[in-house]
Amino acid sequence: MEGAVRRTAEAACAQPWEPRIDRGYDDAAWRRLLIYSLDTESWEPAINGPVTVWEADWCGDHAIAAIVSDDQGEGAWFDARLELFALGASGGLRPSGTLDQLGWVRGSADGKWIAIVDAVCSDRWVVAGDLILIEAGSNSVHRIDCGFDVTHVEWRGADHLLVAGVDGLESVAAMVTPSSRQTSELWRSQATSVAGHSVKIAGRGDSGDFVLAGEGFAQAPEIALVSQGLYRCLFCLYADQPGVLPAFDVRAMEWRAGDGLNIEGWLLTPAAPPPWPLVVQVHGGPVAHWRPAWLGRRIPSALLLSRGFAVLLANPRGSSGRGRAFAGAVRGDMGGADAEDLVSGVEELIAAGLVDPARIGITGVSYGGFMTAWLLTQSRRFAAGVSVAPIINHQTHRLLSNISRFSELFVGAPEQFPDGPWRERSPLFFARQVQVPTLTICGALDRCTPPIEAEQFHAALRCAGAVSELVTYPLEGHGIRGFPAVIDYAARLVAWFVAHMPAQSFAYSGHSRR
Repeated sequence: MEGAVRRTAEAACAQPWEPRIDRGYDDAAWRRLLIYSLDTESWEPAINGPVTVWEADWCGDHAIAAIVSDDQGEGAWFDARLELFALGASGGLRPSGTLDQLGWVRGSADGKWIAIVDAVCSDRWVVAGDLILIEAGSNSVHRIDCGFDVTHVEWRGADHLLVAGVDGLESVAAMVTPSSRQTSELWRSQATSVAGHSVKIAGRGDSGDFVLAGEGFAQAPEIALVSQGLYRCLFCLYADQPGVLPAFDVRAMEWRAGDGLNIEGWLLTPAAPPPWPLVVQVHGGPVAHWRPAWLGRRIPSALLLSRGFAVLLANPRGSSGRGRAFAGAVRGDMGGADAEDLVSGVEELIAAGLVDPARIGITGVSYGGFMTAWLLTQSRRFAAGVSVAPIINHQTHRLLSNISRFSELFVGAPEQFPDGPWRERSPLFFARQVQVPTLTICGALDRCTPPIEAEQFHAALRCAGAVSELVTYPLEGHGIRGFPAVIDYAARLVAWFVAHMPAQSFAYSGHSRR
């Protein structure tokens, strides 16, 4: 997430002895939109006034559609709005109706339409939801039912809108005709998805053909063309590197939660007979989802498989790809029914005889880090856990995070501070109930889930007499991403599970299954 790491420009301008001063306002912190003139070789503001511009696009030649907010902070995005600005103006038309978080704003070349995605979101740039078409002239709003959660919008002519997104475990692309509000599906796949946080594609003309960076669990990233619904690889980025991954199998899963709701996910299994030791990997968000992504980048998963562990990638309620109601179910209940969804998936695998009930671990980053810590305090099903970049105490997170609105949206209103759900859903206050080895990992520069969160959990676990280890990476922010830290992180995560819930002897086979 942008804003997760402190800006280095400030530190570069200061002397080592100079204090850092925070007045709650910084004129340099506005995210502004500028237009560069080739004739005069100068910059001019596209939008006047004190607003933060999160995303923007031309709507015709003389107006700009933008997602803006009146505050500077990263958390202001949760309440950002859509406006249409005439060039240089300080205000504009706002669409009527109630919208949640917004992303992927796109204006048509003729200035008639604005397309945008309205979704329940937990992270900026991770927007998967309903397609909204707005007539710029009348300001009327049309909600288009595409049949899936839209994650990409692109105009391919005045009356052709190329969209892509997720439908359960499948990636989908379609063409929308604004004038008729009709949607024509172009392609869908369960085995192949698109690299990145969201399914994004690039159109080729207005025929419906498009290119994408396709990949799958065992399918290395490749540039591909979809023409008339047929997928064709144009260039594979790792065609000359066989043997990158261990042998493994993938199966799509579906199970019923305690309240009868269907939950989906993926089970990755090693080349060894069951029952396997299992590691549950919880995605970030909570409004995100697991979809096929090359395991050459998901290093912890690949290493776990190579050591004989199975990996469960579950999409509990709150995940994208199942519509607004499914995603919105986690609001105000984070750590409630979504936690039960994960445990019910584990129980399904145990009942099927596929996993060893005595060797089940859990890990995750961000929301996944919270859920790891939370389930370790609430369930006796897990033998070990690795919590990365977690929220541990909703009180301190609201006060110290740059996305303080997060806890209000997903746990409860601030007037309930410090009691009520803010305390009842904070792993810190239940740390004494953790009875299994726990590794907590954080980045010292993380502003979304500041390192004090991980530090509190480690200290509380130690006070309770639990086996606990805290690892802090000095140059990392929200999640461990840089090299060589990411290699060290993956090795430590896998070593923790190997040490505390080891698999049987397992030999690395050194080939990839497609």
